[in-house]
Amino acid sequence: MDLARLLSFDNIAIQCCDDPSDDSLAAGFALYEYFREKGKQVKLFYSGKERIQKKTPLEMVRLLKIPIVYEEKPEEIEGLLILVACQYDTGRATKVLAKNIAVIDNCVEEATPPILHEIKPTLGSCSTLVWSMLNDVAFNMSVGVTTALYYGLYKATNNFTEIRHPLDRDLKDASNLQRNTLDILKDTNFSLFDLQQTSSALQNIQYDEDKRLAVIPVRPYLPDLLGLVSDFAIQADEIDVVVAYCEIAGGYKYSIHSTVRECDAAELAHYLNGDNLGAGGGDAEHAGGFISLQNYIEKYPQLPISDYIARKLQQYVNTYTVVDVIDPDDLSKIVGLPYRSYRKLPTTIGYVPCHEITDKKVKLDIRMLEGDISIVAHRSTYLMIGMAGEVYPIEQRRFTSTYTAQPELAFVANFEYSPMVYNTVTGEHFPLMQLAKTCQSKENIVKACQLTQPIKLFTKWDEDRYVAGEKGDWLVRRSDDPADVYIITEPMFLKLYERVN
Repeated sequence: MDLARLLSFDNIAIQCCDDPSDDSLAAGFALYEYFREKGKQVKLFYSGKERIQKKTPLEMVRLLKIPIVYEEKPEEIEGLLILVACQYDTGRATKVLAKNIAVIDNCVEEATPPILHEIKPTLGSCSTLVWSMLNDVAFNMSVGVTTALYYGLYKATNNFTEIRHPLDRDLKDASNLQRNTLDILKDTNFSLFDLQQTSSALQNIQYDEDKRLAVIPVRPYLPDLLGLVSDFAIQADEIDVVVAYCEIAGGYKYSIHSTVRECDAAELAHYLNGDNLGAGGGDAEHAGGFISLQNYIEKYPQLPISDYIARKLQQYVNTYTVVDVIDPDDLSKIVGLPYRSYRKLPTTIGYVPCHEITDKKVKLDIRMLEGDISIVAHRSTYLMIGMAGEVYPIEQRRFTSTYTAQPELAFVANFEYSPMVYNTVTGEHFPLMQLAKTCQSKENIVKACQLTQPIKLFTKWDEDRYVAGEKGDWLVRRSDDPADVYIITEPMFLKLYERVN
C-alpha cells in the first residue's frame, strides 16, 4: 500500500493500540507528521480502559512532543481510520466505527484485513515498516520522527537484539537522531516494579539439565521484561539456551538467548512459530517472536502455551544431527553417504569483483535478506549474487574455473531486499547491484545426496555458524574437494542440477 494513495482523504485519524507500546507511538507519530505536512486534518489517538501508565511511553510522548490524545469512547470516524501496530477488531485496539479503514502492522494477519493494508510480519517493528513506507514516498523525515522510529525499533526488538530483517538494520544505522533524547529514554527503561517482576519470573524457571535449556514464563502483559529476564538467566554457568515468554494482547511474545553455536537463536525463533503461527527472527545469539492467539487456538485449542513451548523445544534439540566438516569423524559420516554425480545446469547469476570496490585489503560488511556477513576482501575476491539475492565470496581462481564472465552485461534482478555493501574503513555504503555484472556457470560435476534426516552443517568456510538442512534437502560436495560441502534446498537443487548417468 502506497501512502500517497491515502492522500485522497482529507480527514485522517491514526489509532495506536490500547495502552500504546513505544513502537506503536513511534509509528503513529511518524504517520501523523507525514499527513500533517501534506495539509490533512489529522489526529493521533488511543483508547482502552485507562491512560498510559508505563514510564517509557510517557517519557517518549514528553520528550518528542508526540500529540497523542486519549479517547475513552471514540466517536465514529469521518474520513479515514488508520490502525498502526494493531489490526481492526482483533482485541489489540478498541473497535472504532469507520467507513474507510487502513491497517499498518508488522504482526501476522489476525483477521481478514481491509482493502487498504500493509502487513509485514517479517519486520522486527512497525516503526521499520512506517520508515520504509515514508522512504518509498520520498518523505523528508525530521530528526524527531527519525528518533522516534529508531527508538520504536529499539524497544520492539529488545534493544536491537531481535532484529529480523535487513530493513530493521538499515533503520538501526540511521544517523539523523537526537542522541540526548535517546540517552534519556534508554536510561528510563526499567523501574523498581520491573526488577521485582524479573525476580519473580526467575523463581519460576523450568530447567532441563541434560539439554542445558531454561524456559521462563513472565507475568502476562510485561513483554518489555522478556529480554531482561533471558539476558540475566543466560549468565548462569549451567544454562546454554534461554526462552522467556509471556502473554500479550492478541497472542504471546517470546525472547531467546543462546550462547552455543549448535543453537542459532533466530532459527529457534522460527521453529517456535510452527505452522504459520506467527513471526520471529534475530541473530545467532538473540532472537524473539510473536505467536498469534487466533492462529494458536485454531491449531491447538486444548494445549496450554507452556506445554506447546516445552514440546517444541524438545523437538528442536532432538531433531538435528550436528555435522562439522573440519572434524574427520564428522566428515566421514557425510562422505560415506550414497552420493551420485550431478551436472550443474547453465545458470545466470551476478558477480562483483572486489577490486572495483577497493584496491586494498579491507573488511566489508554485506547486508542481505538472509542476514549480515563480514568478509576480508582482497583484490582477488569476487562477490557472487545468487538467484534469491544471497551473497557469498569466492576467490578469482575459483570464479574463473566455475563461471564465464559477461562483464558487458549488467546483472538485473528484483529481490525483496537489494543487498548492500559497507566499507568499514571509508564508511561508504551502496547497493551491490549498482556494480553487479552477469556471469554464466560452466559445466560442473558434483557429488550429491538427498538428506533423510535434518542436520546442522558447519562448513569449512564458517566454523562458527551452521547451515541447517531439512529432510529432503540436498547435500552437495565438490568432486575435487570432499571438505567443500554445502546444502541446497530441494526446489532449488532441482532447478540447478541434473543427474549424470
